[in-house]
Amino acid sequence: IDEDAVRSVTKARIEELANLYLLRLTKSSSNAERVCDKAPLNGSYLGVAKLLFPKAKILYCQRNPMDTCVSIFLQKFASRHTYSYELKSLGAYYRTFTDLMDHWKLLFPESIREIRYEESVEDLEGQARSIIAFLGLEWSDSCLNFQQTERSVMTASKWQVRQPVYKTSVQRWRRYEKHLKPLIEGLGGLAAEAGYREP
Repeated sequence: IDEDAVRSVTKARIEELANLYLLRLTKSSSNAERVCDKAPLNGSYLGVAKLLFPKAKILYCQRNPMDTCVSIFLQKFASRHTYSYELKSLGAYYRTFTDLMDHWKLLFPESIREIRYEESVEDLEGQARSIIAFLGLEWSDSCLNFQQTERSVMTASKWQVRQPVYKTSVQRWRRYEKHLKPLIEGLGGLAAEAGYREP
């Protein structure tokens, strides 16, 4: 993103870009009151997102770094996700992304809510109620039965949206530990925070 272009953008252009983005979203969910965009690269664009949508709320789901990277590596992403194709690069990318999110949290502390994946798996209702409150929405018990929704899902993990919360992905990386040396190198100190111990 060109920094000069961002600095010189007019209010009219900001409104135009916001409307173009919303138009793109409504093509897939024309009757949706709210849309969640969970694309993996969104963290890179939070500054622009807040420029276009100042009232936007951001949910930052954090998960064990080793589990996150293994999950990404095992998913066949499109070509623009080249960071996901090699374990050492993936670990380095994850570290950089974490640093970037720390930056956004400093800039937009009231707009970003961190969610721990592992806590959500253990206490779905407690975490869901906290998220709904953060978003300023009314609670509905249907939040706990998300897998029964008929809404459109356009994501690589869409099959997961159609089933209840499960715990089998917690510490999943340990099944592959003997193959993860490049990832551990890429993650640096984050690998130890994730529970990895040198043999």
